[in-house]
Amino acid sequence: MSVWLNELERPFVYSGLKKIQDRLGPDAFPLINQYYYSSWSEMGFVPGPYPQVVKIAHMDAGMGKMKVNTEEEMKDLGTVVGIHGDYSTSENFLNGLYDLRIQKIGHRVRVFKRTGMSWKTNMDSLTIEEIDLQPRYLSWVEEASKMNGVEMDICTVDALVCEDGREYILEANGCSSGVPYLTEEQDYLSMADLCFQRLVDNYLEKDFNTEKERDFETATELAKLRNVVEELQIQVRSIEGGSNTYNTRLENMRLQFRQKTKKNFIMFGLLAVVGISLNWYLSGYFTSK
Repeated sequence: MSVWLNELERPFVYSGLKKIQDRLGPDAFPLINQYYYSSWSEMGFVPGPYPQVVKIAHMDAGMGKMKVNTEEEMKDLGTVVGIHGDYSTSENFLNGLYDLRIQKIGHRVRVFKRTGMSWKTNMDSLTIEEIDLQPRYLSWVEEASKMNGVEMDICTVDALVCEDGREYILEANGCSSGVPYLTEEQDYLSMADLCFQRLVDNYLEKDFNTEKERDFETATELAKLRNVVEELQIQVRSIEGGSNTYNTRLENMRLQFRQKTKKNFIMFGLLAVVGISLNWYLSGYFTSK
């Protein structure tokens, strides 16, 4: 469990990615250089040139990230970081044309190209499109999914493509990875199917024969768990066709929402007319008095 929690921490993840680069080489695994500051007081000593991109603690999705242009700005930012005692990291700022998100869910791997209005392309994305999976991208995400001795079924790698065509791996994420709106329906269904399959593999098809597992209480709990898994299996089979069923349900929900909104709008309109008429009538009544 501690390994999965550490996967949320930037230094832990970077150390795993760095081990991959040391093994494969910088050409095969072009990881960006990252500097670590355990305390705000260390932030005045930056090995690389400015500007720097500073990332605070384990924040993600563009949050807690700032472009720092000078040493003075870095020191000022350090006094803010010191309020909560967080660690921080920094990287050389690179002029990127766009970034890539390489997504692995189970055995399926996809690549998305994100182009934005600012250097934070993951926050200000103007366009997101799925592009062809290149062998090097497949290698990156397969390697990242096995870092630090844990094989992850869900993994994403973010990379930056610069103006000169060079590519740099920025970071990797595990089960905390978000999904693009283009494929979120398919991705969520894939994740659900993956979780279900793990339950089947570990609790439904496994043969429990050890002395400990023949214990009555343990056997009872396992039987309950197997029943739950079997019920889930029936439910999954009942909604086979996945996206079509999902779309039908979603469209029905939208239709119901529109109908309710229309009724509420008509009711509001009638109440408004009654209120205005009553106000006009009472105003005339009291004026005549």
